[in-house]
Amino acid sequence: MVHFLIKWELNSNSKPVQVKDIENLSHLQRAYFFSFTEYNNLFEQYHFQNGEMFVLGDPVFPENIIDKAFYIKDICQRKAIKDLGGFFYIIDFTDNLSAFIISGSFNIYPIYYYQKKNLVLISSTTKLIKKAIQDELSIDKQYLLERLLFNYSFSNRTFFSEIKVVKSNHFIKINESMVEIPYWDPSLYITTKPKKGQKVLEDIANLFYKNTLKYLPNCQYAVSFTGGFDGRSLVAASMHAGKNFITYSFGSKDSSDLSLPLQQAKELNIEYKPIILDETYIKKYSYNEGQELISITEGNASFARAHYLYATKMLSEIVPIIITGNFGSELFRVLYTIGVILSSEMYHIIESRDIDDISNIIKYSHKLDYLNIDIYQNEINSLIEELMIYRKKYIELDPTILLYLFRLNEVFRKYFGPEIVMQSYFLSNRTPFLDYKLIEFIMSTAYCGAYRDSIYIPFLNNFKHQLPYAYIIKKCSNALLKMMSNKGYSPYDLLKPWRLIIPAINKKIKPHQYVLDPFSVVASYEENKHYYKNININDIYFNNDKINNDLLLNRIDKNTLFHIYSINEYLNKEAN
Repeated sequence: MVHFLIKWELNSNSKPVQVKDIENLSHLQRAYFFSFTEYNNLFEQYHFQNGEMFVLGDPVFPENIIDKAFYIKDICQRKAIKDLGGFFYIIDFTDNLSAFIISGSFNIYPIYYYQKKNLVLISSTTKLIKKAIQDELSIDKQYLLERLLFNYSFSNRTFFSEIKVVKSNHFIKINESMVEIPYWDPSLYITTKPKKGQKVLEDIANLFYKNTLKYLPNCQYAVSFTGGFDGRSLVAASMHAGKNFITYSFGSKDSSDLSLPLQQAKELNIEYKPIILDETYIKKYSYNEGQELISITEGNASFARAHYLYATKMLSEIVPIIITGNFGSELFRVLYTIGVILSSEMYHIIESRDIDDISNIIKYSHKLDYLNIDIYQNEINSLIEELMIYRKKYIELDPTILLYLFRLNEVFRKYFGPEIVMQSYFLSNRTPFLDYKLIEFIMSTAYCGAYRDSIYIPFLNNFKHQLPYAYIIKKCSNALLKMMSNKGYSPYDLLKPWRLIIPAINKKIKPHQYVLDPFSVVASYEENKHYYKNININDIYFNNDKINNDLLLNRIDKNTLFHIYSINEYLNKEAN
């Protein structure tokens, strides 16, 4: 992955110049620097009469684009960033004394900035900003508070008070001042009359397939093939397009994400690579991969997702590009599951229409017990005030719709983003579901996760919101259409509602027996307990006695514990 750092003195009229050594930035008023990692250094430089433009990462162009340089320049001039898919940065120095710094697709790739008087530093990583400044950075206590409460920052804070991150679907324009400019707003696509019916479902399927084609490369790639519907929609599209691909999935040996595709890939006569999170992974790799993941993602990921790095490294030895179903379920389903994606605190803040509830939700969260609460009073009050402003802004909006907008604006880049940033160090992850044109159309339909039926029956509502997958798979592969998913029914069953009666009854009287540890997270924790105990818990910010006491009594949930360990791993090794 290629990183960048831009130094920009606001009161200067000089044109920016490239330096090959970061130390040389100090001698110049406006300059930029690129840092190349060991693998996957995707980098393009385009020369124009009035300046240069750099593209870092893996932009996905519409089909039949011949002159990519002209197309990039055109979308930058029109600020039509949504016309370009994939994950990338564009650095545009072609507008006289201005510069534009752009991140594609929901700002999954973060843009960080530091400003002190007239000096502005902009980068793809806080590490380069830290190297370029003389001042010592301070830890942002409100970030730590938000991270523990919500699993990620609510606002645009980072570990450091002096460094912020650009908002989702915004880019930076900088000249004599710096501003964040929006290029897409999901709230504009909310409708009071979502359309539905067979024709709409067929339109979703047709648009999905047409859009997906541009994400499928001409070289061999790997498609995530799991027990769910997202991955098999992409397998079906790849089969229909006649592409050169293999499939993969990862999980513990008894996970349906392994057992189902292993069997079904044979029936489909497609190559399948299982990545088994077995004793070898648990004992030899899980802790070290967790440490590396935290370092790569600048503390934004946790030990609980170490298996993603392990799988990515294995896949990078085979293919340069993976196609994944990331974000698919989040577009279609009505999200009411409290957990790592949406914390209990954030769920209740969005669900409640009583602004005064926010203070109690925050102040009475048991997670605050694990912080050195006396030093956080200002931060707690500041967070409550920010949450009240946010909730008042959307007070007339249906909470289900607000949950959906929060998912698009915050969850995508803050929960899924670190994982995709990590993957970009080794290969490119292309995610066809995260496409603006597709999302805009989905949001106009009743199958979007922003809308729920007036009479809400969870499993019936789930069936309705899964219908688009059935139509996508039906369009692309009759064989996959009738294959069982890990939900207890096939996509074909969704097309014949009467076939869902038995699965629905079974779900009520005999709940599905889920594998308790499908990604070997708990097993890895048990194996690595002695390592975790050696992580120094910073007693300036955390209540060590409470953490240790609840550990002994087994009263601290694993997700909170993983965040405490992960935050302190970063504070100890990277933040000093």
